[in-house]
Amino acid sequence: NPNYRLHPGAFLKDDLETLGMSKKTLAEKSGISRTIINEVIKGKRNITPAMAMKFEEIIGEPASFWLKAQTDYDLFVKKL
Repeated sequence: NPNYRLHPGAFLKDDLETLGMSKKTLAEKSGISRTIINEVIKGKRNITPAMAMKFEEIIGEPASFWLKAQTDYDLFVKKL
């Protein structure tokens, strides 16, 4: 279960490190700009359904994981 206090960008950063994949490579494979990927990792941008599907394809974590992590984080922030 994801830690809802963490923005899902933290999981993305961990997954990239585990895979030995650079943000540049993820950007090239996904068609998502490096700027956007950086913003997600820094918690400045939310993961969209389209991004979640690309991450599933490239990283292997299901799209539902990314979207649930984003929703859980958003709900946590709203409750603060």
